[in-house]
Amino acid sequence: MNLKGKEYLQVRHRIQWFREVYPKGILKTQMLALQGEGPTEYAVFKTEVYIDGVMVSSGHKKETRGGFDDFIEKAESGSVGRALAMCGFG
Repeated sequence: MNLKGKEYLQVRHRIQWFREVYPKGILKTQMLALQGEGPTEYAVFKTEVYIDGVMVSSGHKKETRGGFDDFIEKAESGSVGRALAMCGFG
């Protein structure tokens, strides 16, 4: 898809591609922070990508409640997308 004038591969498609290439690969997500109140509340996630038991990349993402009602989900999926992009998926 085209996002702000650039080609963008949605995270769900990156995950599918990763699973096809590395069916035993691991995407490990971890919430690092959930802090604040109201619109300034934020979540921070980290994702690590493992291939054959070796961590090959990681990605982080922070989102605020003020930006998205589903800010926790958005932070997690954003960290997955960044981690997969770092190892060539996306």
